[in-house]
Amino acid sequence: MSEPLIHGHWDHGYESDLNRIDRAATETTGALTWDSTRVAGLGCDGDAIRGRILLDLPTLEVTWPAERTDRLPMMGLDADLIAYYDAEARAGLRIEHAPMRVTLRQRFTEQLQHEQRRHLVDVGAGPGLDTIEFHTDGFDIVGVDIAPANAEAIHEHGLAGVAGSLYALPFPAATFDALWTMSTFVHIPHDRFDEAITELLRVVTPGAPLAIGTWGGRDFEGIPEFGELRPYRFFSLASHDRWRTMLEHHGHLEHFETFPPTQPSGWEYQYAILRAEC
Repeated sequence: MSEPLIHGHWDHGYESDLNRIDRAATETTGALTWDSTRVAGLGCDGDAIRGRILLDLPTLEVTWPAERTDRLPMMGLDADLIAYYDAEARAGLRIEHAPMRVTLRQRFTEQLQHEQRRHLVDVGAGPGLDTIEFHTDGFDIVGVDIAPANAEAIHEHGLAGVAGSLYALPFPAATFDALWTMSTFVHIPHDRFDEAITELLRVVTPGAPLAIGTWGGRDFEGIPEFGELRPYRFFSLASHDRWRTMLEHHGHLEHFETFPPTQPSGWEYQYAILRAEC
């Protein structure tokens, strides 16, 4: 058995109507450790697939297997992002989303409910504003953010918050049947896009929808001197055509739309639904 990815406290397991739980797990004094699991949800053909193990998610802790530690971003641009968003979280600067973001979340919620999907990961969750709303709407959700202070903020609401990198998410393959990531890829260099999107696809089931929002409308990479805090952050933007093409290389681009600028930067917002291949 390899070094476990996740340690948590046993909540309960269940069996789907069609399949029994299939797991590699060890239960000791109420604790659960696993190497791999399969997620309850819908496969590409609409049939139920094998059940999963549920955790008492607010107590979730993460340990990194040795073979993945070389992928952790602890230097340079990522260190600056951690410092910035830790400071933002502690200052309590992010308290609500713009109406556009709320509308997109509501639309994705309706899609997931229609497809009977329950297990969701919010990558780049910030302090958990969307994570909280998805939980309120009945989803089993984990919020992941590069900044430990944001993960702590999610914990304070009694939800699962994990500090981690989207280049090396601390979950077994096919853990979730849907993924939400907003304004995260704006910090991913173009030359690391394939690495990042491949990692997101790794943790979802075949056929899962990935809701991906980012700033763009033009090609740009650099560190503009704006923001309320320091250090300044790295940003990566792509034109609409370029962004569409980048996404289409990794799955079926089910939906793509753009929104006009709402800030002095003049950046437009790009929202897509990418369907993982079956």
